[in-house]
Amino acid sequence: MTYWENGVTASEAVFVGASNDSETTAFRYREGGLWDEVAVPGGETRFTFAETGRDVSAIRLTDASRNGGLSLILDLDRKVVDLQEAPGEPWYVRYTIVAVH
Repeated sequence: MTYWENGVTASEAVFVGASNDSETTAFRYREGGLWDEVAVPGGETRFTFAETGRDVSAIRLTDASRNGGLSLILDLDRKVVDLQEAPGEPWYVRYTIVAVH
């Protein structure tokens, strides 16, 4: 079983904070299997994703309204957020995960 530093696994996570060289963001779980990507600081919702799967090491999200299905993997094992801009496109690391609750 894979644990984040505070003992939380991806199967239990409801908040994931992430950043890169130019921005900080957070992903917050809400009712109905939805996740909001929110601005940090500020907390305004930037995008909403549907959870398409999760296990102890990763959470998979998709926003079907963008590019036919923009997808993210919140990968707690690797401590990164992987992004696929459209189905069939290559995956790349978008953010480094800095917090999980």
